[in-house]
Amino acid sequence: MGGSSVPGGRPGGWEEKARIIERYDRLSSVYDELYGEEQGEKHDSALRALGSARGLALDVGCGTGSLFAKLAGAFEVVGVDISIGMLRAAKGKGGGAHLIRADAEYLPLRDGIFDALFCFTVFSNPMELGASIPELVRVLKPNAALVLSAPKGAFDPGALLEILGPLGECELVDCETRDHICICRLGARLGGAPRRPLQDAAKSAIREAAKAERRTQPRGPNGPMPKAELA
Repeated sequence: MGGSSVPGGRPGGWEEKARIIERYDRLSSVYDELYGEEQGEKHDSALRALGSARGLALDVGCGTGSLFAKLAGAFEVVGVDISIGMLRAAKGKGGGAHLIRADAEYLPLRDGIFDALFCFTVFSNPMELGASIPELVRVLKPNAALVLSAPKGAFDPGALLEILGPLGECELVDCETRDHICICRLGARLGGAPRRPLQDAAKSAIREAAKAERRTQPRGPNGPMPKAELA
């Protein structure tokens, strides 16, 4: 994903995003077979460290939805991915999560409604993560948890904590995977939307996705990116 002044926080901008979409659409039918075990290890390590938490959760870059079953019972889940192929695979598993096709940098969701946000295997370098942090934080409530993974080959622990540290109390989770796992508990000053009943918040999130055409969509050299849509 990368770093330059090109919109989207990646070299190549929207052309690169289009290639990412194409790649994950192709991988969607075999992704779990190739990467499911490692993803499961990341999820388990993160959830053990997170401890008890409940409410409305957003899974950004949800892929085939392998995290959904592990969140069931504690969270109402909204899953977002830029690849329609991955979302179709997630939908085929059931589980009751609300699925939205959208970009992590342009979430068609209301401010301050999620109690937790999970983001595994989405950011490949510090530039990408830094570009997306404001949007991820925007949709979180004060004192919410932000849980993400970042590849150890691209992020040293100090650089990762330098990016995430201003958000609140952050910890790196000890795990054997190729990714760092970091849990940040946001400070009360971040976010700020009043709390609402869980079901109302979930419905609001889906309504905002359905109205995504009202948001200004960034354009790439080959035309507009796909608009956010319900999967």
